[in-house]
Amino acid sequence: MKKIYIIGNGGSGKTTLAHFLSKDLFLPHLELDDIYWDNEQKKAYNVKRNEEEKGTLLSEFLKENQNGWIIDGVYEKEWIDPILKEVDKVIILMPNFWLSEWRCIKRNFINWMNGKRTGGLMSLYRLLKWNKRYRYQKLPIFIQKLKDEKVSFQIIYKVDLTEIKKELSL
Repeated sequence: MKKIYIIGNGGSGKTTLAHFLSKDLFLPHLELDDIYWDNEQKKAYNVKRNEEEKGTLLSEFLKENQNGWIIDGVYEKEWIDPILKEVDKVIILMPNFWLSEWRCIKRNFINWMNGKRTGGLMSLYRLLKWNKRYRYQKLPIFIQKLKDEKVSFQIIYKVDLTEIKKELSL
């Protein structure tokens, strides 16, 4: 298994797990947020790229890394469909909901204290609201899509790298 897609709500540990697996497996890692948001624009915080640009950037990454990759991020739009066509395993992280919320608040505060743009309290509020909608409305629909398309997936409630590697036979 060389192509792994990790999803979960904000604060679930997607990027942290992806970094660990990427190092252990010597596979390139892509955060979908780097494609979705145009962080090159210093004029405004969280400027979205257009759908065509997102699709092009993702296609380039997949083409350059045909032997394997780890991608993390959760977007339900069509521009991520190429991931589902190539992926060997989707890992769905579902830690305790309140733990995820706390991690989002903590991360926002730490970024703010370190002088990084966070988008402020309104951005944090929108993320926490999105987390709830994702977990209870969008995730069940995505899981059904994975089942319909016969994509192998695993739901993980507690992130333990040793256990995950064993379960994935890595």
